[in-house]
Amino acid sequence: ESTCSHTINQPPGAVFMLPNMSTDWRFQRSPHVHEGGLRSYAGATLRCKSDTGENVALGSLCIASNSEQPPLTTSQQDALVRFADMIAGEIVARTREARRLQRQVMADLIAQIHSFTSPEAVQRHVFDILAQVYPDAVIDIQDAPPTNTISLPQHIPVDYNDFEDGLWEDSERIEHLILTQNHTRLTSESTVRAIAHPCQRTPTTKYLVLASSNVQLIFDDVDSWFVEKCATQESRLKEALTAKETFLRGITHQLRTRKSLSACLYHLH
Repeated sequence: ESTCSHTINQPPGAVFMLPNMSTDWRFQRSPHVHEGGLRSYAGATLRCKSDTGENVALGSLCIASNSEQPPLTTSQQDALVRFADMIAGEIVARTREARRLQRQVMADLIAQIHSFTSPEAVQRHVFDILAQVYPDAVIDIQDAPPTNTISLPQHIPVDYNDFEDGLWEDSERIEHLILTQNHTRLTSESTVRAIAHPCQRTPTTKYLVLASSNVQLIFDDVDSWFVEKCATQESRLKEALTAKETFLRGITHQLRTRKSLSACLYHLH
């Protein structure tokens, strides 16, 4: 009995029309018709095309009336579809720009890490910036057990192989919530999405894990990139410190060698 549900399932370019909803068995007993007085409806899908070429429905654009109306003409339907495409394009463009700006903010936060000179300070800062970007998420560094599973709050361990590009989602849990709680704001006590990336491989593999039970919070490739960059900062600092120490030891050895050689030449002279 949801008009939007029918609209978003229409093929691209089609308009879902109901000239008199009170005579249609699918909608005549629905609250917005039986109690709200809605009578006519025409809707087009707000769609965007994914990188794989699949059309994804974002929602619907509709016109509706509390009185019976004749079906839309062909030109009216075309106008409604074109207007829906314009709105969908604007939504996608604005979302991409907002995501680009967010990625720049993330890059600036990562750049701040270079000012720290100890692995402990780096780890504290990494936790701080992750908590800043994801205030409702649980952040953890954990050793990988022999089974290579990731521990998640209020959830059974998840095999790291189930993570795709560092991202994991409990699709079964989310689908169950949609089926049983779609009339309310979807909530979950268990983890529904997580990001995990290796942050240390020797002597044992460690993972930086970010987990969330917020159903509305969706992670994408930008989030995975950010967490991966955070995960590698401590090991990079250790590598830099080791390289610096090796360099200083080498310079010190050369200075000592030259000093000893100079002393020997002086005595010979």
